Amino acid sequence: MNGFSLREDTAVGTSVYTLKGHDPEGTDVSFTVSGDYLSVDRGSGVVTLLHALDTETTPYIEAIITVTDERVYGIEANTVPIRRQIPILDVNDNPPLYHNTPYTFTVIESASPGATLYSQVKVTDADAGGNAEVKLECINEETPKACEKFEVREARVSEGEYVGIISLRQLLDYETQTHYNIAIRAHDSGRETSLSATTTVMVEVLDVQDQPPIFLNAPFTATVREASPPGTKVVDVAARDGDLGEPRPLTLTLEGDDAGYFTLGHTTTDNNNNNNNNKGVLSTTILTSNITLDRENPIILNNGGLYTFYIRAQEEDGESAVSQVTVVVTDVDDQRPVFSHDHIHVQVPEDIADGTPLPGLNLVVSDGDVGSNAAFTLALEDIFASDGTFSIFPEAAVGRTPVVVKVARADRLDFENTEASNFIFKVVASENGTPVASAVVNVTVTDANDNSPVFPQSSYRFSVSEGVRPGQLVATILASDADSGVFGELRYSLKGFGAEKFGVDETLGKIYVADCGSDSDCLDYERQRTYSLTYSAVDGGGKVTSVNIFLAVGDENDNPPVFTHREYRRTVDEGAAIFDPPLFVKATDVDGDSQGGGKVFYSLQEGNTEDEAFFMEPVSGQLTIQRPLTHMDTPSATYALTVRATDAGEPSQHTDVGVFVTVGRDTNRPPRFRQRKYKAQVAEDAMPGAEVVHIEATDPDGEDDKLTYILTSGARDNFIINATTGTVTLATGAALDRDLTPMYQVVVAAVDNGEQTRQTSTTTITVQVQDVNNKPPKFDQESYVQYVSERVPVGEVVVNVRASDPDLDSNLNYQLTSPVMARDKTGVTLHPSSPYDYMEAFSINETSGDVYVSGGLDHNEAAVIILTITVTDTNAHINFTHQNDTVEVTLYIQAFSAQDPIFGPPWTPSRPQLEVEVKEEQDPGTVVFSVAARDPVTGQPVRRYEKVPSSDPDDLFSVSPITGQVTVNARLDYEASQTKTSSLQVLAVAGERSSQASVTVNIIDINDNSPIFTQDEYHTRLAEDARFPKSVLQVMATDEDTGVRGEVRYSLGGEGALLFVINDTNGEILVARGAQLDRESSPIISLEVTAHDTPQGGVTQRKTTVIVEIELVDVNDESPSWRGGGNTVVVVAENTGVGVPVATLHATDPDLGLNGLVRYQLPEPQGQLQGLFSLDGESGVLSVKDALNGKGRTEPYELTARAVDQGTPQQYSETTLRILIGDVSANDGVPTFIRPQPNQGASVLENSKIGTAVFQVKAEDPDDPNTPNGKIVYSFLDDGASNDVFQIDATTGLISTAGALDRESRSQYTVVVVAQDLGRPPQLTSRLITINITDTDDNPPVFTRITGDEALEVEVEEEAAVGTIVAHIAAQDSDSGHNALIDYTITYGNDAGLFSINRTSDNQGIIQVKNRIDREQVDSVTLTVLCGKLGRRMPSRMEYDPANPAMMQVVVRVGDLDDNKPTFERSEVTAGVRVDAALQTEVLTLKAVDKDPTAHTIRYEMHNISFSHFKDTVELLPDEEVNADGTLLLEGTTGTLRTNAPLTRYAHGTFTVYVTATSAPPPASPAVAKVTIYVLRDSDLMRFVFGLTPGEVRRQLDHFRREVEEALPVTASLNIYDTAYYSNADGAIDFTTTGSCFQLEGRNLHDTKLLLDAQQNPDLDKVFNRFTVRKVERCVPRRASTGADWVEVWVLVIAAFIGIGGGVSAITVCCLYSRYRRRLDHHQRHLRLLESPPSVLPPGSIVMLPQAAGGPMGPPPPPPHHLHHLGPPPGHPGHPPPASMLSSEPPRTYEWQERGLPLDNVSYRSGQR
Repeated sequence: MNGFSLREDTAVGTSVYTLKGHDPEGTDVSFTVSGDYLSVDRGSGVVTLLHALDTETTPYIEAIITVTDERVYGIEANTVPIRRQIPILDVNDNPPLYHNTPYTFTVIESASPGATLYSQVKVTDADAGGNAEVKLECINEETPKACEKFEVREARVSEGEYVGIISLRQLLDYETQTHYNIAIRAHDSGRETSLSATTTVMVEVLDVQDQPPIFLNAPFTATVREASPPGTKVVDVAARDGDLGEPRPLTLTLEGDDAGYFTLGHTTTDNNNNNNNNKGVLSTTILTSNITLDRENPIILNNGGLYTFYIRAQEEDGESAVSQVTVVVTDVDDQRPVFSHDHIHVQVPEDIADGTPLPGLNLVVSDGDVGSNAAFTLALEDIFASDGTFSIFPEAAVGRTPVVVKVARADRLDFENTEASNFIFKVVASENGTPVASAVVNVTVTDANDNSPVFPQSSYRFSVSEGVRPGQLVATILASDADSGVFGELRYSLKGFGAEKFGVDETLGKIYVADCGSDSDCLDYERQRTYSLTYSAVDGGGKVTSVNIFLAVGDENDNPPVFTHREYRRTVDEGAAIFDPPLFVKATDVDGDSQGGGKVFYSLQEGNTEDEAFFMEPVSGQLTIQRPLTHMDTPSATYALTVRATDAGEPSQHTDVGVFVTVGRDTNRPPRFRQRKYKAQVAEDAMPGAEVVHIEATDPDGEDDKLTYILTSGARDNFIINATTGTVTLATGAALDRDLTPMYQVVVAAVDNGEQTRQTSTTTITVQVQDVNNKPPKFDQESYVQYVSERVPVGEVVVNVRASDPDLDSNLNYQLTSPVMARDKTGVTLHPSSPYDYMEAFSINETSGDVYVSGGLDHNEAAVIILTITVTDTNAHINFTHQNDTVEVTLYIQAFSAQDPIFGPPWTPSRPQLEVEVKEEQDPGTVVFSVAARDPVTGQPVRRYEKVPSSDPDDLFSVSPITGQVTVNARLDYEASQTKTSSLQVLAVAGERSSQASVTVNIIDINDNSPIFTQDEYHTRLAEDARFPKSVLQVMATDEDTGVRGEVRYSLGGEGALLFVINDTNGEILVARGAQLDRESSPIISLEVTAHDTPQGGVTQRKTTVIVEIELVDVNDESPSWRGGGNTVVVVAENTGVGVPVATLHATDPDLGLNGLVRYQLPEPQGQLQGLFSLDGESGVLSVKDALNGKGRTEPYELTARAVDQGTPQQYSETTLRILIGDVSANDGVPTFIRPQPNQGASVLENSKIGTAVFQVKAEDPDDPNTPNGKIVYSFLDDGASNDVFQIDATTGLISTAGALDRESRSQYTVVVVAQDLGRPPQLTSRLITINITDTDDNPPVFTRITGDEALEVEVEEEAAVGTIVAHIAAQDSDSGHNALIDYTITYGNDAGLFSINRTSDNQGIIQVKNRIDREQVDSVTLTVLCGKLGRRMPSRMEYDPANPAMMQVVVRVGDLDDNKPTFERSEVTAGVRVDAALQTEVLTLKAVDKDPTAHTIRYEMHNISFSHFKDTVELLPDEEVNADGTLLLEGTTGTLRTNAPLTRYAHGTFTVYVTATSAPPPASPAVAKVTIYVLRDSDLMRFVFGLTPGEVRRQLDHFRREVEEALPVTASLNIYDTAYYSNADGAIDFTTTGSCFQLEGRNLHDTKLLLDAQQNPDLDKVFNRFTVRKVERCVPRRASTGADWVEVWVLVIAAFIGIGGGVSAITVCCLYSRYRRRLDHHQRHLRLLESPPSVLPPGSIVMLPQAAGGPMGPPPPPPHHLHHLGPPPGHPGHPPPASMLSSEPPRTYEWQERGLPLDNVSYRSGQR
């Protein structure tokens, strides 16, 4: 027990130790132990704890332990004692303990943070070691405020003894909190469990005199009416000392009441000690004094009615505090309104709009009171003709208010009408309905330009020929203006691109062709064919009207053809007869279609030979040679030809070009091969000398047979060439092997026989080596070894052998061949004749090489079987036979024993296989899995494992011999593995016993491959003006990993990443939305494209980055930039002469070429400097153009200069020059508007936010802007009228919105802007500006319907043509222009796609037929139509919402056409009728339906009645008596088929009837049904017995019939004939069950009872259970034979005699009757008797179809409308219908027919006759 110890928490009774001892003599030993704590079992030595342990009282146990052996041969037993001291290990079982509780202490509020306040908290812990280490903390959850103020920590005194120290964290404040409770927790440091204890420390805070006085109800505010009497209470005041412990006395005084309006009342002090917070409180009241309070006092009035002063509280010999008192002085009504003018005169233009304020009405009314006392009303009082013409705003006002008078009836203002040109009225201010003040307003109407010019047409079209001369008149366009005088004078102008090509007489309106200067032809059809210009007329008032003019330029044939080359040159060989390649000349003509359309014709003009050696094809321009050329034709060996190209215009134009053809002389030129490249094929087994390919070359200047051919490279000694013929053959000793070299690139040189220098040409022969099956297969392993359990079942694969063959067409076949050897477990070799047939123990799959067990295995008979396996290539070439290989497979048959080691599942002795998964790329030596086996004998794990070496030929794995852990020896690569698996075999060995496990290792893919881009870098070019979504290029990367690890995603990075976006799945790079590319700043953009796999991310994600360089191509996208930023100041003397340069401007453009060439100009207008300066276009020199006299001033002028580049399109930038001209006058400068220009307007979007900028007016004053004379302020003439919609900034002149704008309510406002300087006297100017409210798309389209209206109903006929218009609908949109365009869509009810909706140009929607409509499929459709903005996406599916005005419903009713013929519910019907059925018995009712609701009543007719017997009927009717006519009757309206004759003669047969149904008059097509009726006896029927009443059964019969037919395994028809209460065998009726006789009809019904056996058919059993079918039996049960007594025997004998007598009588009667019938037939051959009661009439609905001449089956049935006119031909009672209406099946028979029984002859014959 050395080192033994016990924990003090060990439970009593626990076995704590086991003593062990032994006796050398081999006797048993016994044990004892001393002490009170332990006991021991004498025999086993198990030591048990008797009493609880406590280390705090008993730190260890003393024990004496003895071991005693037994007595031997009388010798006393030996005892060996040992003494042990067993330590008791401490357990944390004692919590900390507080001493000397409770804890309390005091602290003054002025204590400093960090000071130790208390250290009397004593804590002990009885445990030892770490269990006795105690930590103290403040419990923040219980006392958060105390823990914020105080800090608690522990100090160790000794082991298990600690002192708690409390110190101050933050300053204390007695006035905030006087007491604190600190919750303290002490917890030990037990490793397993920490124990804790809590306590509370009470802290009292002591007060210190450190606070000033406090006003308890400050701040002080009160409301007092002016002129209140003295002593009026204003506010109560209460104050005390801030120190609550010992407060000091206070004194209160008022300060700052300079007017003396207030005083303090009586003062009281509260000395109540019961309430510490109210102790020493001083209270008083502020009252009004004897001085009267006046709100109109400037001090109060200017402060908005507020009067403020202060109250001070002073401690005795201490601090003081001050608080503000604010008194609101309320007003009394003691003031009257006053107008700023008594009389005022204003002028208003006659075209002023309704609601516009009167301009210049600066009238203000003021009331000195405030609040309701300053309220008054305003009204207009007519003096002269103003009643109702004007309105006032506001009608009620308070205090000071500007008066705005608006025009209410602008139609009453008329300058031309003297009675409507002057108005006088009075503005009256009233209080409480009493007028108290007024002002007179005189309004004079002035004339206005209220009419715009009007053109007769909105647009004009003209044409002009491109060849007209400058000054040619094109057209005259005049407009009219209803205004008179200067307002009616019109001036015309022309603007637009190309307007400089034309001129306009601004007064006469004549348009003519302009003089384009050096351009002789101003108009050019080829450069611009049409001009779209704007033609404007402006009147004297500045109103402008414009129309569009379209000028079409007429084409003239003014351009000759232009050749693509200046000349053409070609050199040909001597004697050449063709140009190789062909020689074409090409010319183009830019004239239009009217001038030949660009057609050009070619001709030879000069240079051809007399015999015309050349020919020019006139259309194509091909020059051809008509005879061989020779250099002797021309002195220089060159033909100089002139080719003319002539266009097809009028008059025609032509151009000539030179063509020079040089004929080559006898020079030394290299040979030419017939082909540029040669291809050949050769079999790898070809014999030496076999021809491979023949090549041929020609010598342009020598004899071809003098050429020499040489193989220069690529032959590898396998090919040779005939130097003379060029034939390439296989060399002797050639070794062709397609598996090593599948292709050869042989270079051949042709060398001529030149005299001075031999010329050489080369060509390449590509020789493909064709595979020949000449290689034998080879097994993958030298041998195979496998351990096989003798329990492996037959068919189990035990090993796979695999061979490979490099031949392409190899077909490997595996066979077991001799020898096959076996040895038993003793090693003795077995003989093939031995009792155990080891030869048949294994077989092999010939295709796969799988060796499998084919016979029983027995370790005792054959412990080792050695197979020889041969693989043969069955496709071996005839010259390379016997292509095979053999391998030896050794199979160790392991004896099965329950004692053999057992591997873990799913391993079994019969299937000793395991399957594991191993991730790829694990480091060699890594344990990847373990195999474990158990020894069933010992139950212990097996400790010896071996790997079968041959099972792991690549030595990928190692097996630990002891643990079975499998480690990898080499890298596993999922991508490189073909099968993604590996395998090995492991032996578990336990002594002489062993078991084998075949382990299949599935290699699991990991993310070990990074994406790889297809290129190392990507480069592309892109125009710098490319915009989203321009595609730049597409990058692509691949990843060899599988699954999501191989999915590649792309992302962008780099300096230009914000300019582009990338499709993260396909790698397409696009220009980003909103990106602006700039070549000038970044000519090349470098992107980093990162491809990463594993889209969901994670630590295994891998990525690759590639650089993409994008070179930006220049476009003219940069405007010129001015040097120095364009801030140029030019100082010019007022007397500077004309033409003197004053400045030089310079601008640059970073674009390239013409895009960067800058020219200068001064754009118009230039305001006050218009025409005073000129700017040189190329040099940029600014010069004085006109005299500057009188323009001098100190404020600079602004002149705009423009720099324009020469690119397309042109870009420009402008700069403003500040030109200073000296100022020599006083305030005589009148402000002038720079903007707006006369008649210039502004616009603003409706619904703009308040404060939206509309227009910024700008005026300038010639005076010095630094003086009041030159400072300008802006205002509205109507004081911001126009219904307070607009406002103007007085300093900046910015007009902005001040209210909501709605174009639909008002589309235009007119305001007058005033610019005024601050000089004395002031100078001002005004300008009218019209603000147009432009439309925004703020009104949704809606249908004009009332909520709750019914849907629109329309009708369309079925089968209407696609595109037929069904309905027109229209929605309304209050917006205008493009914003009012409406689109429509069908959102619901059109699932079948029958209709479509399209919008029209007039904003309507047309519903049209889209697909075929069949009323029988749908009789009505309720469409939900949604209207919306054109171009906006609308939901494709949305149900109708009545509350949504953008939706409406359209109900389309489909009108019917009789376009469907009737259809029978079943085209083939089978029924049965009993042989004894009474006349008029209903057999069945046929039902046909017509989908057309408007169709006529369906009529049924019966055709082609026939009867036939079953084949095995014992006795058949004679053919002449098999006549079915009249046996059945069909009701034409109901389709009910009834019996019309006795059926006894038709027993055991079938009627076949064809019934037609028509619902329309001829020639309508009928429906046809084939009816088969079986005439049956009850013995032919079976019966279902239901556990239901007949009524319940009848209601379910249809469902029951259908489910039974579906449950049967064969196709059959179930016919149920009657349903009634079930009768038992004794005839008693069972009212709880129902019987239904039935017939089952169909093919292959061999055993119906077996077919209906529910026990054999689970589906049928479910049907029978669902419908409570209790049994299936015969409808008429067979009689069972029973024994008879002697009475019955006598009765039978008597009956037999009676029967015999009756039989003889019957035979006699029959013979007589037969004789009578023969005689009757002889006289009345055609007579037929109707075997029915006299009341039954022959069926009139039976019509027979005629027999066809061509065959027994007859022709196809005639059209139904012919059926009424056809009858059976003479001698033919009826015949079957055509083949199309008959089934080809043979007559069906039934198992339950009693075929072998003879019929009752008497009843049978009586039934016939």
